[in-house]
Amino acid sequence: MVEWGEIPPGFETLCCESIKNSVLSRSVLQIYPEVGCACDNLPTTTTQSTHPLNDPPSNTPHSALTGASIFDSKLPPLAQAPNEPVVSANTCFYTNGHKDRLRLSMSLLPKSRKFSGKTISLTHESKTSPTPTSLVEDVTKGGGLDSALMAKLLNSRKHFADSVRPPLLRHLRGTWMRYFPIPTATATGTTPYELIRVGPVVENEDTFSSALRLPGGVVVRTTDTASSFVVETSLIEELPTAVSGKREWRKLVVERSYDDDGKLTKVAHWVDEKREVKKRP
Repeated sequence: MVEWGEIPPGFETLCCESIKNSVLSRSVLQIYPEVGCACDNLPTTTTQSTHPLNDPPSNTPHSALTGASIFDSKLPPLAQAPNEPVVSANTCFYTNGHKDRLRLSMSLLPKSRKFSGKTISLTHESKTSPTPTSLVEDVTKGGGLDSALMAKLLNSRKHFADSVRPPLLRHLRGTWMRYFPIPTATATGTTPYELIRVGPVVENEDTFSSALRLPGGVVVRTTDTASSFVVETSLIEELPTAVSGKREWRKLVVERSYDDDGKLTKVAHWVDEKREVKKRP
């Protein structure tokens, strides 16, 4: 396709996930475009990985309220820095009633307070089955993944990088109303979490050491301190509103703090909302 001037903006993938003994297992099948007779048996590659979910602090029990979850793992050190830990940081933002999610994957060097390498992976994933299936394993063993099945799974979706622009700086700045998940006591003694408004917060991107605005409304910002490397990942969505002349925004935020050894020392989840007046053309 590249020889014919058709360069794909990304690749489709099939992912099968399962959890056993507090370990998340992922099998990912990356599908390559093809033409002609190869459409009946698309070329693929498979990668498998495991991620322990019980290393504190991990996902808080209220991450479902904030629409985001995380899982981290250690990577082998780089050849040019054999004594520096490398962390694989993964964040999933859930949308469309948890039927879709954006999965952000990046490698970090907490001791050097920077990203490792130049690759940051951002994948739009849609749930096709509520339970783990053997589709990935079947294709890996015997092939036979055809373009008709892929078209059915994709349901004519456009590549999100082409349809959703990165948020503008003016969308990030300004005053946001912050909501934290806070436990609330009930008559039965249980403490379910609810999103409670804690007050306005003024955002200024200049206070961060670095900021990346990615397709799909995803933003990555970092802050350097003497004792930790703070990484904030967020998803900014424009909400539907019936109020004329108004635009409403929601920001799902996860903030991680790492020490120099690459240990995750703190995780915080929250939701920010903002309303602004539409500017006249």
